[in-house]
Amino acid sequence: MAVSVRGLGQGEGCVLVILAGGLAHGSFMAANNSSGSGWSGFAFVALIGLAVYLLFLRPQRARMKRTQGLQKQLEPGQTVMTTGGLFGTVAAVDDDAVLIEVAPGVTTRWARAAIARVVPPEDALGLERIESDSDAETRRDADDRPNGDEPVR
Repeated sequence: MAVSVRGLGQGEGCVLVILAGGLAHGSFMAANNSSGSGWSGFAFVALIGLAVYLLFLRPQRARMKRTQGLQKQLEPGQTVMTTGGLFGTVAAVDDDAVLIEVAPGVTTRWARAAIARVVPPEDALGLERIESDSDAETRRDADDRPNGDEPVR
């Protein structure tokens, strides 16, 4: 059943079409002579629900379990990163709190749940290998040589 309503806008001829009862009673599927339209609709909704579970909920639960396990196994001396991005070394662990040393002699108190991950020491520094001055000098000398034999004077 289709009903059109005019004059809903500000003087404009807007048309609102209301399809009443067609989707709820499956009359559109009945017009195609298909039986069991209620089951196909249910199967579609169940398939969408399964996809949401597999794509979103299950991976999130796995991440939560992994993070909670990591937070339970915190020990002094580990380098950690908080959810706020602060890097530091665990100084002490209480039941629900962690003391993190962010600089020599400077400790801050954090909730255990605020620890996002344990960081390997190389990653915690955020540095790549820095070449020494002698390495840079050797490379510069080699670049200045026309044939790689003698330095240009």
